[in-house]
Amino acid sequence: MIFENLFTPSLANLPVADKINGFYCNFTNLTRLLSVAGTIKGTVVDITESGDAVTDIENSRLADVPRDESISIACGGHKTVGLSPADHDQPEMTYIAVLGSSGSLELSLVGDSAAKFLCLKVGDQVKIAW
Repeated sequence: MIFENLFTPSLANLPVADKINGFYCNFTNLTRLLSVAGTIKGTVVDITESGDAVTDIENSRLADVPRDESISIACGGHKTVGLSPADHDQPEMTYIAVLGSSGSLELSLVGDSAAKFLCLKVGDQVKIAW
């Protein structure tokens, strides 16, 4: 097979290589290649007393979603990047997506009301993309 003969010398020396149907695969890189972009959609279902927007996206649905700046969360015409834990240390007036203590994703404006300042309301659509 042409491809096998062409790539065998370089692939055979990879740390985790296996031959499947005549092809060598590096499972570490294959896993990275198969990690395709994704989206999760939801809705704001509640506004807390402090003005955080609580969504219907459960934290458990976000277990395999990246936490870095490759993820964006959009709601009500506003966008933020990354996921923060409930005990974050973000500065005042930062718009963040929090893995809330409610068990669901919450959109928050640190030190202020996201609902009032950003006009977020129950029924707004939420889109997470990476």
